[in-house]
Amino acid sequence: MAGRRLRQFFTGRRGSQNGDRPSNEEDDATAQGEQQLSQVEQQLGQVGLDDQSSNDAPGAVGGPPIVPAGASSGNGAVAGGSGGAIGGDGVYTTSKEMYDNSTDYIVASLAEGMVPNEDQSGFSFQIELIKRLERFLILGTEGNTYYASEKDRTYENISCINELLEKGEVDKVLHILKTFSVQGRCPKEEPILVALVQCCYFQNAEIRKKAYDLVTPICNIPTKLFRFIELCQQNVNQERTAKKHLTELPKELKKNPLKQNPLKRKKEPMESEECIEEAPDSKKAKKQKKKNSPFKSYHTDKARSSGWGRMRRRGISSFYCDKNKSAERLLYLLTKFKNRNNWNHRQVLGYAHPKISKDDEEQDGKNLVLAYCTRGVEGFQKKLNEIKRRSANCLPQNVSRIQNFVQILEQVSKLSPENEGDEEKLLEFLRGYGIRESADEFAVEIVLPGVPLTPPPPSSGKEKAKNSKQPFQVVREHIPTAFLSSAKVWEALLQDMPMTAMLRNLGKMTSLGLFQKPENLKIVLDALGDTNRLQKARIHPIKLLIGMKAYENGASLSMMSSVTKTNTTTWEANQEILKILDKAFYKSFKQPETQDAFRTGKRFMLALDVSGSMTCGGCNGCEQLTPSIAATALSMVTWNIEEHVEMVAFGGRLERLEDHGLRKDLTINDAWRKMSRINFGSTDCALPMNYAIDRNLDIDVFIVYTDSDTNSYNHPHKALQRYREKMGKPNAKLIVIALTSNGFSIADPNDRHMLDVVGFDPAVPEMICNFVNDSY
Repeated sequence: MAGRRLRQFFTGRRGSQNGDRPSNEEDDATAQGEQQLSQVEQQLGQVGLDDQSSNDAPGAVGGPPIVPAGASSGNGAVAGGSGGAIGGDGVYTTSKEMYDNSTDYIVASLAEGMVPNEDQSGFSFQIELIKRLERFLILGTEGNTYYASEKDRTYENISCINELLEKGEVDKVLHILKTFSVQGRCPKEEPILVALVQCCYFQNAEIRKKAYDLVTPICNIPTKLFRFIELCQQNVNQERTAKKHLTELPKELKKNPLKQNPLKRKKEPMESEECIEEAPDSKKAKKQKKKNSPFKSYHTDKARSSGWGRMRRRGISSFYCDKNKSAERLLYLLTKFKNRNNWNHRQVLGYAHPKISKDDEEQDGKNLVLAYCTRGVEGFQKKLNEIKRRSANCLPQNVSRIQNFVQILEQVSKLSPENEGDEEKLLEFLRGYGIRESADEFAVEIVLPGVPLTPPPPSSGKEKAKNSKQPFQVVREHIPTAFLSSAKVWEALLQDMPMTAMLRNLGKMTSLGLFQKPENLKIVLDALGDTNRLQKARIHPIKLLIGMKAYENGASLSMMSSVTKTNTTTWEANQEILKILDKAFYKSFKQPETQDAFRTGKRFMLALDVSGSMTCGGCNGCEQLTPSIAATALSMVTWNIEEHVEMVAFGGRLERLEDHGLRKDLTINDAWRKMSRINFGSTDCALPMNYAIDRNLDIDVFIVYTDSDTNSYNHPHKALQRYREKMGKPNAKLIVIALTSNGFSIADPNDRHMLDVVGFDPAVPEMICNFVNDSY
């Protein structure tokens, strides 16, 4: 389609609406344009012309002609600066005098390495494979974007892993996967797990072995482990469907007898012949005895175990056999996350057959935990008796603790709110066992000192409960569901609630009136205001944005997206919690309280793409967060760090955001509402640089927040070069923050003063600071 549109641009041939063939005079008039077209095709390195084009696209049949933005005659430089026009209302657009149907300009605007966009409306740079992998890991698989479907985009991004592995970049790929997971740089673990599965099923055995060694570091909780197993099983099913086993062939033939025994056509009698009915054959065919062949049974119940080879069993078993996990930690994980993604621990343990090493000091305790999760209380008691006989009724300390905690779990599971006094018993267990030994969430290494083994006596207050902390914690997942409508139970859980659980259940606790008590409100404000806790809990900024939006609207996002939901929980948001959530968003970017560490002192222009493509589809796998919302939040972070910032919005034109009432002291929610009223149509990412040229603005760094698509032939990297030449700033920088993972960039990868940054990376402020200061 790009070739057809370029042909229309140079030749001026539009064709008639009724499909008539152009006249000979029209063909002669376009001969000169055909020669110019061949020059452009030679520069682009592609000649394949597509006969399909959209009627409403620029240059299509019946549509407006293609006009390159910022074109000039001669050598491609824009005469008279950028040639832009500034209206009385402060709206900046590119003036009509700039446009010139010049072959030289378009050829000069296209640099080496540029390829057509997905919709063939412009050109972008194709990024390196490593950068493409990083984009996929952080941005993930979005919902349907403006130009490409989710399925196609996911397939293209995951193909870069095979290319990297084939080139021998194994260690680099696996290091990126581990680093991104451990540092919590991804809003969702799905892309990392998909990439890990891809490595685990690579054709090279050594690569597969190294990939399976990362199962435990990446899948640090059972939720991720179950998802990894489900993705592996999906891969196995796809291979099985693509290449069916030969033993299934007879079954198919039985289902389709026509293929096995095709019907023979009967001879049609001639008109002169007489049709006479034949008598049945008096001799019956003799039945032939079938040869006795061994019957090969196919167990449908065990069909799911296909693909559980030795390497896969070893990798998954390492999660349960990890020496860095204590027996108490293992019990906590296996009882808190019982089942996810159609898998449970009993199934996984039955396939993987983990064996605790004899060198492990807590071998007996861990075997006791595995017995409890696979065979219940009876299997647990049987294993415990075996350990007692072996140790002459002198149980090791870790085994005694496991016995104690299992008894507590069984007692809690049998409680019911219908029975009088059971709620008070549950509260006593929560006061005694609802506080963690360590404040670190999902930590792998936990040092457990000696603790009392008897159940806690009735406590006289919260101070006593805090002084008797237990290494095992009773959490919400251990409590019968019927108790989760009690405000007293939630108040007891709140005293030491994990950060992620607190963020997820803010609405529920608000609906029960917990935050009407100042002491409960203080717990939440202190937790969300603690920078260290936010970082240790791996709270990604996008999770805070989703939680903030849901809490402000008074309903969860799943409830908001469903019109037919009934009996939904609603609440009135607490303003103090909203303010602390806004501050927590900035802190989740690892931004220091003083903001001095990332402050560069340079002059910035933050340009937010407000074209139509930014408001379509979701960002980071969340339909409620569009790229436009994500761009607003990211720009507010940099605006609050730097002192000299010019905020503009651009699409087909450019305007200052301060004219729309946007201020740096606004909360994220208030900034969202103001940005949602702005939409400038098409995308021209060169407008910020042209605007700076026209106004002689002293800018050190241009930051463009976009979806990495530009449908203007006035490419940004050329506009930046013109700005450098006119303003005498050869080191002026361009940073492009992409918010969709389409594999393309508008920054020139050969220019060391241009940088591509994947949007919503928690390390964005640090990366911008290092790049601006030439730290790398």
